[in-house]
Amino acid sequence: MLANQFPGVHVKEIPSGVRPIASISTSNTVFADVFKRGPVNEAVRLTSWANFEDTFGGLWALSEASYAIQQYFLNGGNVAFVIRVGAGGAQGAAKASGVVKSQADQQGGDDAITVDAASDGAWGNSLRIGIGKRNEPNTYDLLVRQYSGTTVVAEEVYEGITVNGGANNNVITRVNNTSALIDVTPRTQGGVATRLPAFSSGGNEPDLAALLDLGKDDLIPLIGGLPEPQFVESTLNIRNDVNQANVGAPQVLTVKAKNPGSWGNDLRIGIAENASVANGYDLMVRLFSGSTLVGEEIFQGITSTADKGVKTMAENVINAASRFIEVTVSTDPGLNDVSRRPKFGLPDAQNVLNEVNLEALKEAKPEDLLKPGGGDDGLVPGVANWEAPISTALQGSGANRTGLHALENIVPDIFNLMCLPVASKMPHGTAKGLYEAAEKFCRDRFAFLILDPGEGVAHTNIYADWYNNLGAANSRNTAGYYPRLSFQDPLDPTKTRNLGPSGMVAGMMSRIDATRGIWKSAAGTETRYAGGSPEYGLTDLEQEPLNRLGINAIRSFPVYGDIIWGARTRAGADAQADEYKYIAVRRTALFIQQSLQKGLTWVVFEGNDEKLWGQIRMNVKAFMQGLHRQGAFQGSIADDAYLVKCDAETTTQADIDLGIVNILVAFAPLKPAEFVVLNFKQLARLPE
Repeated sequence: MLANQFPGVHVKEIPSGVRPIASISTSNTVFADVFKRGPVNEAVRLTSWANFEDTFGGLWALSEASYAIQQYFLNGGNVAFVIRVGAGGAQGAAKASGVVKSQADQQGGDDAITVDAASDGAWGNSLRIGIGKRNEPNTYDLLVRQYSGTTVVAEEVYEGITVNGGANNNVITRVNNTSALIDVTPRTQGGVATRLPAFSSGGNEPDLAALLDLGKDDLIPLIGGLPEPQFVESTLNIRNDVNQANVGAPQVLTVKAKNPGSWGNDLRIGIAENASVANGYDLMVRLFSGSTLVGEEIFQGITSTADKGVKTMAENVINAASRFIEVTVSTDPGLNDVSRRPKFGLPDAQNVLNEVNLEALKEAKPEDLLKPGGGDDGLVPGVANWEAPISTALQGSGANRTGLHALENIVPDIFNLMCLPVASKMPHGTAKGLYEAAEKFCRDRFAFLILDPGEGVAHTNIYADWYNNLGAANSRNTAGYYPRLSFQDPLDPTKTRNLGPSGMVAGMMSRIDATRGIWKSAAGTETRYAGGSPEYGLTDLEQEPLNRLGINAIRSFPVYGDIIWGARTRAGADAQADEYKYIAVRRTALFIQQSLQKGLTWVVFEGNDEKLWGQIRMNVKAFMQGLHRQGAFQGSIADDAYLVKCDAETTTQADIDLGIVNILVAFAPLKPAEFVVLNFKQLARLPE
């Protein structure tokens, strides 16, 4: 039946089948590492160094990637996805310890016993040891207490301990088989000072009853326990005394840094009265770097209440808006760790303040404001045994989307390059595991990994001792550079710092991509970069074997300065003869694959026949022709530059039955001219 039954000219719109394939980004770069502050296990998109400073705190001496990110943006980088990770544990901690000697020890011939906390950590510094006398020969009582402040939170008593090595109640056997707080070992070296509690002028041991009555200061302390790196937030409990008579139970405002790390210990909190709001106050947050104020937030008109239904309650006002803190309000009478607002201008900072107004609060000195504490960076470079936990944290969990897997949350965005500068400071085996995991992660997502040379590896050994042993990380999807960069440390101008070049290289790739295209190698005289000079000056003869092995040099030349002087992938060794020998060729292929993958999503569930194949050919050819016009391929005409095939030859009936459509795309890549050969001939005389 005709749709139109009247005379006239009828127009019907027919779909053209044109579905343009857009070019995707080429140089979105991932940096993952420990940072001074910022969200944890979240891929944050940044477009400038100022963004990084604001979110992650800028340069941090313990973070290789913070310097690499600075060089990335300095040398042309556009978009960075930054992932902060952290790890905690007892690997960097130490046990609290002490040496004690009893009169029974002396009579029995043993000099002393060494008492260690049962596990690592500063908690052991809260242990106290006491020794009590007994009437039996060569025996004594041992008291162990753990304190929180002045409160005893755990106690163990061992009666009738003997120094006789074979007895069942021997101090070593008895304590170590039973105690949850300490371990003891014999100490028989001479010259060990007697450590007795100061409960009497003569130093005589009390009996058990008197021993149990002793206070904390009369017992022997264990010392030397180092804090366990925990990667936790700093916290502060503030007693809320605003119009206390009108708000019922005393309230405690717990202030916690927005994310983990010692950076939160540099926060300062101040509270001011707000007479315009019933039971109200204002809260000021300041972040310092040394004595310099680097950030400030002020929240006005907060109501002193624990009722979350009140819009002006502290949690409702602060938590969604603050970049620095999160707060909770509690009326728990058992919350005893409470700081009070300071008295401005008075020495006693523990007394309740008659609130100042906001203007007066803004004039407060840092020491007049309340200071959170307890923030810990966890395991970071410089802490013992940091490498393996940080490598594990960087590799992350696919199920929990942590570490590198946080990038799954950036969809529909994509990333193209990845840099892990911290790997170069790890032992070779740990770096190998991290780089191999990162290479697979990149390979599965059509991305490219830039490898850094190991710290302290000489040019004569950089291949044999570092790159050659990176296993599966040596692939067509990675590139390695040498040497590291050397520069004056902005955080300490008196020192020189060296850094892997991956951040600089990624920035240069981004710059060349924008000006010349991804098919142009980020190498040569136009890659003069900023941010540091090569740590070692390679000569032509020293570079020659590195080039043959697929390691790209960073060189200094007269006139041109510091430039990138190599363009090979880690599959680019001459002996391998890999088709993706050159970085530009591999990155162009990855770019085309990513673009087509994104641009052909509409094909899924379409009828698998010639009509579909024709639409695919038309759209893919249009995309490839656009690249050809930009100079991405060899060949002056399309037939010499690329091929697109999708028909009954590529997709058989068996493929159709399985729901598969096969598309063949080939291109003639531009390859860099590594060697320019000039032929000269000397003429005997000029031709007439």
